[in-house]
Formats: sequence, structure tokens, C-alpha cells
Amino acid sequence: MCDRRRLSVASGAIHLHLWNEFYSDIKNGHLNVLFMIQAVLCFVGAAAILAMRNILAAASTALLLLGTYVGYLVTRYHGWFGFDPGSGIDTSWATWSMITEIAGALVLIAAAVMMVRKDATAVVPATA
Repeated sequence: MCDRRRLSVASGAIHLHLWNEFYSDIKNGHLNVLFMIQAVLCFVGAAAILAMRNILAAASTALLLLGTYVGYLVTRYHGWFGFDPGSGIDTSWATWSMITEIAGALVLIAAAVMMVRKDATAVVPATA
């Protein structure tokens, strides 16, 4: 489970960088706050995966990463409270973020499925 948290950390680090370089001063739709919250939650999700090592940590972090991806798509194609994402902000970081989030979500979903299967196939000792 240790390796599965790295993509969440990467997503958090990318969003922290984007917040620091571009989004800390953008107040439209509270994007500045949302970027910081996303970064912190990615680090918390990675810590939860490391500490708890269960399906709840994996599934919730996968949902966070998928939700971030959906938020990006909504902002990119429909705008977010008047924010125009094409306003000169470097989108190469957005591309890396999306790759990281999709890969992280897929890896964590696969891990959660494997945990469920492992629990389902666990042998229950017979009682006498």
C-alpha cells in the first residue's frame, strides 16, 4: 500500500505548486482556497493510506482524485464562477495533474477491489 500513496502526494504537490505560482491570488469562485484544500487533502489521503491500510482510505482518496479531475473538466469547459482557465496560466501543469489523478484513482480503485476480494476469500476457521 505504500506505493499507492505516491500519486496522491504527487497530485497534492502539483496543486500546492500551482497555488503558489498562479492561483493564490485568484479569488473567483474561491479557486485559491480550493487549490490549497485539494493539496492538503491529498497529503491527508496519502497519510491515511499509510496509517490505516484499508479500503476506506484507498476508496476515499480515489474519490478525491476523481473529484479533482471532474472539477478540472467543469472549470475547463464550462468555467467556474467567471474564471477563465485560458487566461495565460501554464496548462502543462494541469496536464500532469490530470495524468497523476487519473492514474492514482485507477491504482487506488484496483487496490480497493483487491482488498474486497481478499476479505471475501478469507478462510473463516470452523468452530467446534
